Amino acid sequence: MQGGLCGAICKFSLIPFEGIFDVRQHALLQSLPVHSGAINSIVVNDVDGYFITGSSEGDIKVLDLASDTELASFTATHSKARMFRSEGGVRDMYILPGGKLFSCGGDGCIKSRMVNTVN
Repeated sequence: MQGGLCGAICKFSLIPFEGIFDVRQHALLQSLPVHSGAINSIVVNDVDGYFITGSSEGDIKVLDLASDTELASFTATHSKARMFRSEGGVRDMYILPGGKLFSCGGDGCIKSRMVNTVN
């Protein structure tokens, strides 16, 4: 899985025709627009079946791993990047078993929250 500067997620698979990116033909079959700004961090919780993205806009989104539907959204968690200060927004994230999410931002803050999803 990879996040791009345009705010889209691309999933990759090394098994032919099982992912959204066909490795044998080097062709992107589908991308998932998630954020309006660049995606700086992605964490996957494969046990509970979701992944979390953090953007340069400072937003965090929780998406279902199988269907790519949005499960939760946390806006303005960290202050967003500015034109001459590109280190803003969500810089990194870490999730503990049980759904405790830690995020650090370019604003110098480390924040924590529980990610409650209904699967």
